[in-house]
Amino acid sequence: MSEANGRFRIQVVSELTAVPAPTLRAWERRYGIPTPARTASAYRLYSDHDVAMVRRLRDLCANGMSIAEAARMVKASEDGAATLMGADGDPYEVAVRRLLDALGAFDARSLEREVARAQYLGSATTVFERVFSPVMRRVGEMWHAGTLSVAQEHIATTTVADTVRAMVRLTNPDNATYMVLLACFADEDHVLPVHGVALRLASWGISTVTLGVRTPPQAIADAVRQMSPAGVCLSLSTPLERDKGDELVDAYARACEGTPWFVGGPGVASIAERVAARGGLVVDRDIATARAQIERALRERVAQREREDALDDEDTAASL
Repeated sequence: MSEANGRFRIQVVSELTAVPAPTLRAWERRYGIPTPARTASAYRLYSDHDVAMVRRLRDLCANGMSIAEAARMVKASEDGAATLMGADGDPYEVAVRRLLDALGAFDARSLEREVARAQYLGSATTVFERVFSPVMRRVGEMWHAGTLSVAQEHIATTTVADTVRAMVRLTNPDNATYMVLLACFADEDHVLPVHGVALRLASWGISTVTLGVRTPPQAIADAVRQMSPAGVCLSLSTPLERDKGDELVDAYARACEGTPWFVGGPGVASIAERVAARGGLVVDRDIATARAQIERALRERVAQREREDALDDEDTAASL
């Protein structure tokens, strides 16, 4: 079990990462990764950051990289993050500036290195919200202003999105009480906000399955029937015309079939009234309020299902 200071014994880390304990000890001995603290009795105690490093090593090796090479890459990222933390000014703002400088120079390799370094500045949610989301927002502004080419925009989108997807895979909790479907509205192409939601939900212990961009109501309906999620979260970045918005909101409400559904994003104001009228929940921009809204809806749905299952069991027993 986790210690009071948020650290974990080696057996727990092995379960969390699917890396055998002997392998964890070997990586520490041969490559110096991770570097767990020790109790007075010499037991290893791993931090959340240590767990993240182990997962990154594991994934790099799973993708065909040798453990020695993977360890060098992780160490380089760690050293880069230390440089950012020691730089003048806010380290997150420094990371944003260095990412944009690499992109402006059309230097894809430097961009990849800066992205890797930024990952170690804090939790996945913090890095997304303080570095990657601001970078992509700035990229969009620069592209619209004509100061960034289409090619540069695509390089940034691909590099950052690939990294954020990996962060989602690393943080998505196993055996969570709740599983939520995430998707973009039909005609919505901006998937990065959905990944940000996945990271935030993971920090609350909620697992997710992402259906991606341009998800039509029928796809939501199929997934709800087959996967029985505790909730459905839809993202909308671009405001919708009244008729189109009403049509889609009605279709998504039917698709969710009584499953709690939430809508968020910059474009949500255009459909907020219709969402509320159809039983959906417009997610509050305040994180604490949004968490309370979502967790309350999920708890109520799970309790409802338990009551329904109990009634089904009673009916089955009565018919025997």
